[in-house]
Amino acid sequence: MDVFLTDDAERSLKVLSLLSESGQCGYLIGHRRGPRVYVEAIVPAGRGHAFGIEQFHLLDDLYDGRAVGFFFFRGGRRAESRILQPFAYGKIVLEAQPGGREAPALKAFSVEYDGGFTLSPVPLASSPEGRKT
Repeated sequence: MDVFLTDDAERSLKVLSLLSESGQCGYLIGHRRGPRVYVEAIVPAGRGHAFGIEQFHLLDDLYDGRAVGFFFFRGGRRAESRILQPFAYGKIVLEAQPGGREAPALKAFSVEYDGGFTLSPVPLASSPEGRKT
């Protein structure tokens, strides 16, 4: 499995990186095709948002089943604990470190279960123009 960010999704993360405080988080909208997860849009949820099953399903319904995961900036352990829940199993998590005028540094994970919920690293695929981070 790998994660591909469209230019629009990557641009939106960059804008949030420039304008937001640390702790900003939200949802990833996209689709799966084979082993690849395409992230096409992001939906900011605010600083310190508590991810819950009801909210996730409401958002997923609004986007016709296209919610593929979550993102957070500088969230650390607190953000992880909000995401490591049964309803998030198999979803993608993007962790972003704000980069100022540069694109934020991104790490991608998949929510897995092996006796407990964990984040397993997955590769980020480059756009045709090439990711600079």
